[in-house]
Amino acid sequence: MRAVFNRNGRGWTFGEAGSIYATQDAGDTWVKLRSPTRRLLLGGIFVDDYRGWIVGAGATIIQTSDGGDTWYQSKLPEVDKSVRFTATSFIDNRRGWAVGSGGSVYRTVNGGRTWGRQDSTVPIDLFDVKFVDAQEGWAVGAEGTIIHTVDGGEHWTTERSGTEHPLERVFFASRNRGWAVGFGGTVVAYTKN
Repeated sequence: MRAVFNRNGRGWTFGEAGSIYATQDAGDTWVKLRSPTRRLLLGGIFVDDYRGWIVGAGATIIQTSDGGDTWYQSKLPEVDKSVRFTATSFIDNRRGWAVGSGGSVYRTVNGGRTWGRQDSTVPIDLFDVKFVDAQEGWAVGAEGTIIHTVDGGEHWTTERSGTEHPLERVFFASRNRGWAVGFGGTVVAYTKN
């Protein structure tokens, strides 16, 4: 199971067979939510108490605008169903990215109603993505892969990580300071000069 929380004590956890649970009291009690999928759910984000997106296996992207009471499956007509989405990053309620297997990167500019493919320039599985604003973002993955964009994902460049270990999560405290962590206790730091 994976979990996302906001600062108000609301949280959502999700995982196998499309299961989704929510809490409004910082995890003291949980309620099972109705899910539109039976697929494995692997990553998610909420931009506020109501609007969120969860991604997973089978090219699954689901979204809610009422805190999880109702979920809708995004239409992804050009996405191969074998794509496994592992993470998503949104900077507001309209603009977001999803990453996954085989270097897959998809972007939405309308809150997830439609998604378009971006060329990540790598065939490597991507495990996490974070955008610091509408232009600059990072994704990490297998074999120590780090890719970076400064134009909203129109162009991605590969960055040197110094490791061959899979990088599983990426976090930014500011646009100038970030970390990627992964297998075997690997920690890679980024500082913009």
